[in-house]
Amino acid sequence: MCLGRCVSLSWVCDGDVDCEDHSDEAGCASSLCKPPRFSCANDTSTCLPPERVCNGRRDCADRSDEGPFCGECSVDNGGCSHGCLIAPGKGVVCVCPVGLHLAADGHTCGQQDLCSAHLRCSQVCEQHKHTVKCSCYPGWRLEPDGENCQSTDPFEPFVMFSIRHEIRRISLRSGDYSLLVPALRNTITLDFHFSQRLLYWTDVVEDQIYRGKLSESGGVSGIEVVVQHGLATPEGLAVDWIAGNLYWIDSNLDQIEVAKLSGDLRTTLIAGGMEHPRAIAVDPGQGALFWTDWDAMFPRIEGASMSGAGRHVVYRDMEVGAWPNGLALDHVEKRIVWTDARSDAIYSALYDGSGVIEILRGHEYLSHPFAVSLYGGSVFWTDWRTNTLTKASKWTGANVTVIQKTSAQPFDLEIVHPSRQPQTSNPCEGNGGKGPCSHLCLINYNVSASCACPYLMKLSANNRTCQVVKRFLLYARRSEIRGVDLDDPYLNIITALTVPDIDDVTAMDYDATDERIYWADSKSRTIKRASINGTKLETVVSGDVLNVRGLAVDWLSRNMYWMSSDSDETQINVARLDGSLKTTVVHGIDKPRGLVLHPARGRNRGSYSSCAVYMKMFWTDGNTVNMANMDGSNNKILHQNQKEPVGLSLDFSSSKLYWISSGNGTINRCNLDGSGLEAIDSLKKDLMKATALAVMGE
Repeated sequence: MCLGRCVSLSWVCDGDVDCEDHSDEAGCASSLCKPPRFSCANDTSTCLPPERVCNGRRDCADRSDEGPFCGECSVDNGGCSHGCLIAPGKGVVCVCPVGLHLAADGHTCGQQDLCSAHLRCSQVCEQHKHTVKCSCYPGWRLEPDGENCQSTDPFEPFVMFSIRHEIRRISLRSGDYSLLVPALRNTITLDFHFSQRLLYWTDVVEDQIYRGKLSESGGVSGIEVVVQHGLATPEGLAVDWIAGNLYWIDSNLDQIEVAKLSGDLRTTLIAGGMEHPRAIAVDPGQGALFWTDWDAMFPRIEGASMSGAGRHVVYRDMEVGAWPNGLALDHVEKRIVWTDARSDAIYSALYDGSGVIEILRGHEYLSHPFAVSLYGGSVFWTDWRTNTLTKASKWTGANVTVIQKTSAQPFDLEIVHPSRQPQTSNPCEGNGGKGPCSHLCLINYNVSASCACPYLMKLSANNRTCQVVKRFLLYARRSEIRGVDLDDPYLNIITALTVPDIDDVTAMDYDATDERIYWADSKSRTIKRASINGTKLETVVSGDVLNVRGLAVDWLSRNMYWMSSDSDETQINVARLDGSLKTTVVHGIDKPRGLVLHPARGRNRGSYSSCAVYMKMFWTDGNTVNMANMDGSNNKILHQNQKEPVGLSLDFSSSKLYWISSGNGTINRCNLDGSGLEAIDSLKKDLMKATALAVMGE
């Protein structure tokens, strides 16, 4: 045990120091006996060669060298395929001749595959019988040790890492340590664009994505916000250095988004089917995208093309409750590398999920790994429990070396070097980086161009040109408002409105004239509005807005109505769209659930009441459906005993009022005067927990 951490028993007294305090080698005998020499059973200071064991003479004080095991090698060679020796007090130990390796069964000798086990070469390995020849990929040269490779690029690599409130850097050659970005709120993830010398990072308190220019002197200048709205918890970030796009993953919104490096032309790439997505990485040379998911019952690594197509599970054989945390790509070997914060291990696998290697597990400096990166033949990671940046062999986990101890928990890290962003062909080259597309160009698996559209647009039939979308489904959950395609609910049409602008949505409506969304928030006790692109957010009513259960915009008279509680009473209020001229038009509502408006074509903008005879509002109160003029006059009950009516909605083309009777599991409708009541019960089994209803078309 090292400072409260467990290490493998095989690491204890093995002659290698694995604990910082040397406790794994403390109290061990100074002399270690290794085959073919063996120590006495109770005296590790004495090493005996094979010829002094079972030779009829007592060489061990405890007589273990002449014990009952002496005849075991004479019976079927002790079960050994080649050499059989006797260890004092233990019995048979199988040994192999030079050039052969003892298999995991402890009995069989065979030729050791040094290349497959990556025991020698850090890159290219060729084995000829008992000899191994190492070589390097283009852009690398063999080091004097004949096994490791060094980049031929003269750029001095450095580690860039975040510690919540700062981003720092350390030179891998000189060890120079400097501050890049100070005074941050809570930065989690970062990435870079080497050729443009750009640094990107996210802040999960500000819920924004930033970038700045990496200067030659080591600082960062020209810091700006790249993505300002519609982020909840952006924990993963990846730069496409070939096509010039930026990818990020949001663990609260459970989606992956993409935009240009400037933040323009933003859209949702993949949504749905995620539980706790964490890290994301891209390989533009293969058009490949990967991400991790902490799903408690199904932890996994998923993949897709960088265009979002071909989504699939890459690796699933994790323990239930695993925490696949950090993720990095080995572009040369075509391997994914990830950290698991539950098993305290680092793993590697090919891009298709095969060839899994456990690089390292349970080391003192691998006690709660967060992020991971690669450079050359080494894997680098951050560890929360020991507050360290550490590296080791990316194949075997050997040569664990602490690069830096940090003053606070380290989060993400990246190795800045041109080899981490290899150059390749760009299918999106030309047309200002749009390739054959009218707007956003993404890289597919076959390194071909795939076109995508920013929010409020979708692809036309030619799959290259984007067209404006005016019809979409708008819906709200407690802490987010989304607009999705009518045919594809996973295709987001608008930027999600979410925390911190939204805490608890209880009612919502949309003004198509100004393309603004209005919503009531019960926690902040406000009514807010924002443009559908996420900008122009403002509070229009505040302070006395309690328990709002209905909100509706009169798009003709430019007023808004809402039902809220004041003292022991619930009433319907009306105000201008900017919140001014507020008044109450209906009092004495008991159990409000919904509110809709049917404004007339003719109107007088200067008065609430002058056109009231032509304007109607409808609401539910307990088990009743009610109607009144829009100045509150002529208040009456349309229908009673509706059993928890919710989801009021109007069909303006047929002049019908719809609602869900959640107690009956039916959709009901009637004429606007209350006549012609009918129930639609074909969806009964799907409506027991329904809360909202919208009507469109026939």
